[in-house]
Amino acid sequence: MTLFFCLAISGFIVGYVYFTEASGCSLNKFFISFNLILCIVISVISIFPKVQEVQPKSGLLQASIISLYTSYLTLSALASEPTTAVVVGNKTINTVCGDAEGLNISGTGVEGSEVTAIIVGLTLLFITVLYSSSVLATGDAEEGSKVNEDEDEAVVYSYSFFHFVFFLASLYIMMTLTNWYSPQGSTLENFQRNWGSVWVKMVCTWLCHVIYIWTLVAPLCFPDRDFGNGPL
Repeated sequence: MTLFFCLAISGFIVGYVYFTEASGCSLNKFFISFNLILCIVISVISIFPKVQEVQPKSGLLQASIISLYTSYLTLSALASEPTTAVVVGNKTINTVCGDAEGLNISGTGVEGSEVTAIIVGLTLLFITVLYSSSVLATGDAEEGSKVNEDEDEAVVYSYSFFHFVFFLASLYIMMTLTNWYSPQGSTLENFQRNWGSVWVKMVCTWLCHVIYIWTLVAPLCFPDRDFGNGPL
């Protein structure tokens, strides 16, 4: 838990150092600060006594994992911002802080950050798929050959929502492969550097916080409803 929080805070600090400028970059400062505040909010809500009464398994461990993930996604969004050529003295600097007013521009972004973000994203995807597969395999092994026919009338999950999520995933993959429908002039240096990618990732961080908060407070808002089985 402590390690996750430290890594999350380190990610936000890296965002401030490499993707902001003292005299500009107001949008980047908002992205980083707002997500940092949301991480603090979910951490506080997760340890509320009333929340833990209805959600005994809630705590700082889950909040730290959410914070680490949103910290990574924030850095990934910042790394996807298109750069602007700014003339400083006799040099031309490509910076994500095009509105910076200072002469010493530090908000140039981490070199190779877009490639790093892709590698980390693929690694997380691999770990998630591997974990899901191992959990399903373990569950099947524990049940043995016993089959429970519990889906005669309806499935336990939302069939339409399941396909809707995969529909959105296919659209995102399509936009990723086409560089957000702008394949012309795409190179390895500017691939995925566009505002469409930035806003999708930032909105995902906010939705991640909202969904997690909802899982914590939903039993308090609807005490007569059973949230143990099926979708919320």
